[in-house]
Parts: sequence; C-alpha cells; structure tokens
Amino acid sequence: MPLGWSTVQPLTAYAEPGSVATAQVPGGSVVVTYTQKRFVSSRTVRRDFVAQTLAVGSVSKPRTLNSQRDGTTSAGRVATDGKGRPVAVWTQSADDGSSRSSYTATTATRSRPKWHDYADDTRADLVGAARSDAMNLYTGDAANPLTTFQVRPWPAGTRVVPFGDFDGDRCNDLIVRMPGGEGRLYTPVCGGLPTPDSPCTRLSKDWSGYDTLLAAGDQTGDGRPDLLARDAATGNLYLYAHDGTGGFRPRVRIRSAWTGYRRVIGAGDLDGDGTGDVLALDKSGEL
Repeated sequence: MPLGWSTVQPLTAYAEPGSVATAQVPGGSVVVTYTQKRFVSSRTVRRDFVAQTLAVGSVSKPRTLNSQRDGTTSAGRVATDGKGRPVAVWTQSADDGSSRSSYTATTATRSRPKWHDYADDTRADLVGAARSDAMNLYTGDAANPLTTFQVRPWPAGTRVVPFGDFDGDRCNDLIVRMPGGEGRLYTPVCGGLPTPDSPCTRLSKDWSGYDTLLAAGDQTGDGRPDLLARDAATGNLYLYAHDGTGGFRPRVRIRSAWTGYRRVIGAGDLDGDGTGDVLALDKSGEL
C-alpha cells in the first residue's frame, strides 16, 4: 500500500557531524543515538551521548546516557542483541582525549510507570498543549529544574489529559480532545509524545460538552486508570471506567451539580489506599 511521510519533526540542531546511528527494535520502533553539544552561556561545556526512540508519529525525549561532567566528550553507537533489544556502547573522555573509559547499556523489563512520568525518568512531569502549535513536556532534575520537550504541530484549542498506562505496556498514555470535540487515545513511544497523525483510538465523536476532563488513577479497584468528565451545562460528574480491553464502559454519573467548583484536578493516590483522588477548588478559593 502507498506510504507517505509524516510532518518533519526535528530531533536536535546540535548533533556532531557523522555521529548519528540507528537500530530497529521489535515493534517497529527505531532507536537513534548521536553526540550532542551542551551549552552554558553560548559556550560548549561538554558533548553528550544521547539516545531517542522513534515510533510511527511519535518521538521520545532525548536521554543522555553518559555521566554528565563538564569538559568531557562522549561518542558511540547503538546496535541490537540476540533478543532484538537495543544495546548502546560509548566512550567518555576528557576533551583532550585523556581519561578515556568505555561503557555499555541495554534495556530491561520495565517497571510500572510513576504517576505522570512522561519523560521516562521515574519523576512526574507536566504535559499540555500550548496556545501555538506545540504539545509540551516539562521535566527536570536537580541540575536542570525545568526543561521543555516539544512536538509539533498541534492545533490551537487542543486539550491534553495525562491518563496513565491504558494499554498495559508500562508507559503512560494520553487522552486528547481535539478542537472540534473528538476524543482520542494516544499510546506513544515510551518517554515520548505523539503528533496528531500518530496512530490513535477514537474514544468519542464529540466531547465538547465537557468543560473538565481528568484522570486521577484507578477509581474502580481493578488496577486500571479511569477517566472523569464534568458536563459543562449541569455540572454532573461522570466516570468512564476502563473496560479492560482497550476502551471505556458506558459513562456513569457519580456526582451531581458540581457547578460550584471552578477547577477539578486529578491528583493520583494521595492517601495511599490504592484509589485515585481528586482535588476541587471552589469559587471562594477553598481547596
């Protein structure tokens, strides 16, 4: 069947020439590695060995594999082992070529994803659609408190709901309401974000009647995340329970006339009882 190219998605503008290597892994994804310059005040402070995973229509956040020490250069390649798993091999040395050491890393069985972890680094992140044409992933650590990873183009008015692991692959997924109201489920590559033309499942033809969509985790005790939606006209709150097969059961009203709350937030399991919890901010400012 005829194939077409998706919208071009840049990976990096700072890769060292000739450093890009690729390896295809089971499931059709491709792992890309390269050496990337890192800057402080427009000055190159080190060169890192970076890996990204690409799937159809989605791309992961870049992951630095080497030890992040200024004044060093890291370079290497990626291949696959006998089980088809990606194997990265690289060297790290001082910029003058001294103190050279070699390293390798491969993938292993994944643990369950942390709440709202979309950078695949075991820390919770922020995900949302910008007013322009980007979907943004905000993540960070002690050294870099807030960095942004973007995927384009997403139309203005897109609503993004960080959902949790919908399909059981131990990576967090996204529910997206398009500007016209269509509800979609995206299961992007682990640690990554989708584009509008990524493979998706249509959940609803029109969810424009909801002013709030949120996921707080498991609401039904079956170990799967569920979706909550508030009707804009009545304030009624509905539960869309995961059906265990790739969709939702018919909605069930669980609260009536929640019109007094100006914000409702899916907070995850706050009290450790295994059930997702919700924060609600009323019009007086009381949480």
